[in-house]
Amino acid sequence: SRSTAFPPPQPSPVNGGGGLLDTPQLLLQEPLLQNASAALVGLSGGLDSSVLLHLLFRLRELGWSVPLSALHVQHGLQAEAESWLEHCRQKCAALDIPFAYEHAQLGAARLSSEDAARQARYAAFARHLPLGGVLLQAHHQQDQVETVLFRLLRGSGVRGLGGMPRERRFASGWLLRPLLDLPRAELERYACEHQLCWVEDPSNAQGHYSRNFLRQHILPSLREHWPALDKQLLTSAARGAEAAFLLDELAAADLESAQGPHPSTVKLEALRTLSVARRNNLVRFWCRQRHGAAAPEPGAALLERLQTELLDAKPSATPVLRWGEGAAELTLRRHGVHVYLVPRLPLLPLCLELVVGEVLELPAPLGRLCWREGGEGGLALRQGERLQLRFRQGGERIKLAGRPSRELKKLLWELGIAPWLRDYVPLIYRNEQLLAAAGFAQDEAVLSKSQQNTLQLVWERPDLHCGA
Repeated sequence: SRSTAFPPPQPSPVNGGGGLLDTPQLLLQEPLLQNASAALVGLSGGLDSSVLLHLLFRLRELGWSVPLSALHVQHGLQAEAESWLEHCRQKCAALDIPFAYEHAQLGAARLSSEDAARQARYAAFARHLPLGGVLLQAHHQQDQVETVLFRLLRGSGVRGLGGMPRERRFASGWLLRPLLDLPRAELERYACEHQLCWVEDPSNAQGHYSRNFLRQHILPSLREHWPALDKQLLTSAARGAEAAFLLDELAAADLESAQGPHPSTVKLEALRTLSVARRNNLVRFWCRQRHGAAAPEPGAALLERLQTELLDAKPSATPVLRWGEGAAELTLRRHGVHVYLVPRLPLLPLCLELVVGEVLELPAPLGRLCWREGGEGGLALRQGERLQLRFRQGGERIKLAGRPSRELKKLLWELGIAPWLRDYVPLIYRNEQLLAAAGFAQDEAVLSKSQQNTLQLVWERPDLHCGA
């Protein structure tokens, strides 16, 4: 199917100063809120999220029927964190809104505390968002201004300079920022009119955090010299978002032409024929298409190595370009006439039990093993029989029907299985006898002579392509 790009942001149907805050039913013009299976508010307890929560409460009172809940993510970085949690709990109880919380674990030592907290927060939101649900966040106009300037200083491209999107795909649903067009002063006015109470994070006054430094020291001076700064930065952000959309349209067309036999592959020669800029644009777009908007993006230094280390490598070479951290790591690899985009492969267990007739979930992203009844090449196994699943250690042999016994390693090579994936093919054993390499070969000793009462072992691997 053709790869597609998301459209650039359009003016909000609820834009217009305090109109949204004074008339919350304008939110019902949002298709995402009309069609969502559920709505989840990211509730910090601060001014912005408190206003958003109250606004949605009023919308519910007006007849909006989408199930509404709130999630508070506690990072444990401030002494007052427990009191903030209790504040959010009480606020939701008073409004009769279901409430949940998580204590986030900050990992990734290479990240700043700001980035680590953000990653942990979004991971928690993803876990709590139901299928088809919408995550609502309370970012406003000044947050967008800070984001654009912050990303400019970090060297972002046009996608980053487009700022935060008002809506985007997220986890199993969507993310929506309905207040993004409103100035913070409007939120303060609303909070005062409705006598809302909120918490203040003391870390917002700590200038050693990059965003706080911008907010407290840089932006006030810039606004004093350029009174229209916010408007101009928001205009630039809109233009950046439009340029990013056009780049995505170009990348989608290039990817359609370059696509290999599976979405995780592209043709080597197609990459070679593109200009460097178009090739880099395609690779970044490909990463987002396969692994989501939050996928780690290959940096400029890595993309410079793409030509010399991967495209120009000898045919017999097995080059690898690697980026990202932990479970989010991605790699570009070459095999035959294709380039593969491969997620991080897991550490393999020594042995798993496989019960004939029962589905076995494999470590991500290896998919799962399942069974189908009947058909040619079925296995003569008993329902409920207990087998063992192992992975290659070296020296395995298998005897195909009507052929001599042979090394499994050579067989996988002849089948075109990419070298880095050969060790991940599930091997099915009965005690010490190798019965099958799931999805590729069965030993003749276990093949059924009849198509009646037989079982087919199927390896479903939606995120893993094995062949060349």
